[in-house]
Amino acid sequence: MKLNQKTYKQKKGITLVALVITIVILLILAGISIAQLTGNGLFENAKLAKEKSDNAQQKENDTLSDYESKIGEYIDGTRNENANNYSTEEQIIGNWIDGKTLYQKTIDCGTLPNNTNISIPSNVENIEHLVYIGGIAFSNTSTIVKTLPSAHYDSMYSILLDFRDNNNIFIGTKYNYSSYRAYVTIRYTKKD
Repeated sequence: MKLNQKTYKQKKGITLVALVITIVILLILAGISIAQLTGNGLFENAKLAKEKSDNAQQKENDTLSDYESKIGEYIDGTRNENANNYSTEEQIIGNWIDGKTLYQKTIDCGTLPNNTNISIPSNVENIEHLVYIGGIAFSNTSTIVKTLPSAHYDSMYSILLDFRDNNNIFIGTKYNYSSYRAYVTIRYTKKD
């Protein structure tokens, strides 16, 4: 019976010494792991990466906000108050790509010609570059409106619009458009 009791004691479990040794080994491994994580700057690198990510996100948000603002200006027409203000008086509407002042003026061209050409003075002096010419013609007898120049698949019905001699608006037709009144807008820079 004593033999059985001895065998039973040996199978009982781990000893206190084995438990202490295991805990010491785990503590050593944990210490080495923590030293490796902090010694290599892993936490600092993670903080730097988070700061860079936050800065990039803020920059992206600022850029998107700026784009939304610019799109809103185009949609609302607040980008340039005079650009959509059509007047027979010369007005400043902004700057051209070369930095020079950009002007706009709308000219009442009167009645369109009947199968002929007309030349109307713009009464603007010192035009350096014409950067835009366009217009609109309203029918006096109906609700028809034509944009100028007006292209048609049959060139007979087209309305030619041109700017000549650095001062004159040229309108040409091959059809009777004498029931239409035309307004032409020009945008230009001036010589210094």
